[in-house]
Amino acid sequence: MILRIKYFAFAMFGLTLFMAACHKNTIVNLVTKTKQDTTTHDVYVTGTSGDTAVYWKNGKEVKLSDGKNAGYANSIFVTGNNDVYVAGTMYTDGLFSGPFKAVSWKNGVITNLDNNPQSLFSQAYAITVSGSDVYVGGYTTNGGNNATYWKNGTPVVIGGNNSTIYSLSVNGGDVYTSGESFVSDSSYATYWKNGKALVLGPGSSSSIFIANNNIYTAGYQDINGASYAACWQNQTVINFDSTSGQDVASCVFVSGNDIYVAGYHRSDGNQVATYWKNGVPVALDNTVNVNSWAQSICVVGNDVYVAGVIVDELLSSTVATVWKNGVPMKLGIESSAATGLFVK
Repeated sequence: MILRIKYFAFAMFGLTLFMAACHKNTIVNLVTKTKQDTTTHDVYVTGTSGDTAVYWKNGKEVKLSDGKNAGYANSIFVTGNNDVYVAGTMYTDGLFSGPFKAVSWKNGVITNLDNNPQSLFSQAYAITVSGSDVYVGGYTTNGGNNATYWKNGTPVVIGGNNSTIYSLSVNGGDVYTSGESFVSDSSYATYWKNGKALVLGPGSSSSIFIANNNIYTAGYQDINGASYAACWQNQTVINFDSTSGQDVASCVFVSGNDIYVAGYHRSDGNQVATYWKNGVPVALDNTVNVNSWAQSICVVGNDVYVAGVIVDELLSSTVATVWKNGVPMKLGIESSAATGLFVK
């Protein structure tokens, strides 16, 4: 079973899915405070509005593309001096037609990451900045998808055919990436440390987070064809309530000793945006007959921020949404989706 909630969101309004979601995604290391936090924070959310790659800062939309060529944004990182970096993908020949390529933006200025004329397809799903170095993760194509990250625009291929990076983090000079690789035609959750792969098991990993000298990854386990939301601490699966057989985790965030995992839980035929705190589920939306899913999560002090999607029942369309402590705020118009989150 191959399902990425970061990318599934776009199926609701017509994006062709060349790869089978927190995304976002994704997911960057965000500001974490363990004491009572009374300051005001800026909330950045990446995503898509119609055919346009965008991000929202405190609910105000900033366009990254002009809508002539379809594009979408998957991940965001904001530096201490307020430079805004975004990773995403742009079609090169109109709306959802022709080749598409991995790109990044710095303060709205686009950089084409894949300049190989023989490569028709590539995507960028994650971005982070360490010192003066910019890292972007995704895949390039050479006979099949190859897990690739770019350091300051230079590609580093670390995976074989049918492998992809969905998340990355840089810690102590080491580059950690997570995603999936294929073994005997099946998807396996995988993370790489400086390009060396460690396979976690059948499924996929959408997120990686380094904390307390541990490596946390989140995604799903494929067990007999059913998907169970999963979080691994190093190589050990952390048990938490994921019982429907149709659950997916998109993002992991660690604050102090608490582990937060966001995604969705399948309930009564619907996908319900959910996060788990230390294994205990918290449903973000309980509207009957309405689907929702979470792409990215960040915890600042006592506040829990989650970005994702709600399907508008009246419009039958996806709407980009951010929840703060369970209270939703719709960011976009119809046919929009939120994929990544950064709180500063």
